[in-house]
Amino acid sequence: MHYYAEARVPHYLIVDPQGPVLELYRLEGDKYVAEASAAPGERLLFTTPFVAELDPASLAQ
Repeated sequence: MHYYAEARVPHYLIVDPQGPVLELYRLEGDKYVAEASAAPGERLLFTTPFVAELDPASLAQ
């Protein structure tokens, strides 16, 4: 995450295939803060840097 923050990457998404779980982080100042997360059966909706809606369960198929 440190290198992403140095490069000023505004958002990043972690996909944990073990869950599967999605975790979305956004850059606030010089640190990342958790913006949203979703477990199987839930939907993660984000609008920046593009619009998408994901259900982690769909990634395990």
